[in-house]
Amino acid sequence: MHRHAVVSSTATEPVLWAMQQDTAFTLEKNLGALGDGGAVTTNDEYLAEKVRTLANYGSRKKYIFEYHGYNSRLDEIQAAILNVKLIHLDKDNQRRKR
Repeated sequence: MHRHAVVSSTATEPVLWAMQQDTAFTLEKNLGALGDGGAVTTNDEYLAEKVRTLANYGSRKKYIFEYHGYNSRLDEIQAAILNVKLIHLDKDNQRRKR
């Protein structure tokens, strides 16, 4: 998987047409949290369901594990930081281009 910086857009169409993309929210990125974080986006429902299952310990139903999964949830503090930074993303990206 490739890690990309986030590009904001006010267009009605998605920024990227792809089966899957993952994004790291590491501090050096333009949309970075203050700790670990990341996201996977996809337009493929099968892949989306598999990623959700893997991020929930490999389980869709309580105590039934289909895969060896992980506890991969963004904590509330990191989500709050990213929500605030997302508001300023377009302006920050323009400043970074100079």
